[in-house]
Amino acid sequence: MGRLEIVSRAAEKQMEADENKSVCAGCGGMFTCGAAAGLPRCWCQTLPPLQAPPPDGGKTCYCPACLNKLLAGERLTSA
Repeated sequence: MGRLEIVSRAAEKQMEADENKSVCAGCGGMFTCGAAAGLPRCWCQTLPPLQAPPPDGGKTCYCPACLNKLLAGERLTSA
């Protein structure tokens, strides 16, 4: 296997990993949303539901850090 082929395979794997990433509506960071990645469950399903609607009305996902801040009643800074 040549060097170019190895580099191409590595780039292909990185692209596949990036396709399974979501962008957090709170901070703009990358994270994996189980639903968006096609997994049977998402990590957020293990957390309690929010008591108040999130700033975007619940239309997008949040990373673990931002969702935990929302659960704690903290405001998020814009991405």
